[in-house]
Amino acid sequence: MDGHAALPPSHAELTELVQECCRSGVPRHALLMSVRRLPPHLTRPHHLRLAREALDPLCQAERARSFDLADGSRVIIWRGGGGAPLQSAFKTLRHLWADEPAIPDIAAIATLFSLPAEAERFRHALSETEPLAIEPAAPIKPPLEKLDPASLQSLEQALVQVNVSRFARHRRIWRVAEDQRLQVAWDKRFLAVAELTETLTGGCYLCWEPRVSSAPVGR
Repeated sequence: MDGHAALPPSHAELTELVQECCRSGVPRHALLMSVRRLPPHLTRPHHLRLAREALDPLCQAERARSFDLADGSRVIIWRGGGGAPLQSAFKTLRHLWADEPAIPDIAAIATLFSLPAEAERFRHALSETEPLAIEPAAPIKPPLEKLDPASLQSLEQALVQVNVSRFARHRRIWRVAEDQRLQVAWDKRFLAVAELTETLTGGCYLCWEPRVSSAPVGR
């Protein structure tokens, strides 16, 4: 034991392949899609899966090998220039992130390296692909108070004055077109009900309470 932590299998195999490339001098290309360089909202499982699948055409390149790293990043190494598979991968990524102002340059996320000439720069980029830190669990909130006549009246006044557009949300739904490119199918629009409720009720449990209802119940 040398006191160093063992590398994950994929990372260890990738390191070995780069070393072999340097020893033999056989030229290869490597594409690294770094999760660490993505905006936080694009590291959610659904978005990350689409980004990773965008690189699938490169698996058709000559002697291609794909590596899944511990933090969710993906590396594909192949021989030759890449040609159509490389163009297809970048075209899909550009389409996928077309409406993302946080990604002005796709090459900063999906970076291309020439091996062995850029082996040292590639190793440095790999050193940044460490497992993402796990966010601490949210603190447990105290039980909410039930509505009473006073809080019910305050809620009614708040509902009249609230700007509901603050709580409007939308989620973009994608589909694969006939030409295998991703395109927007529709935008799903909805209200953030939980956030709206928490804002309006001021810590009260929003439910119907017969004891605070002043209206007579019809027979």
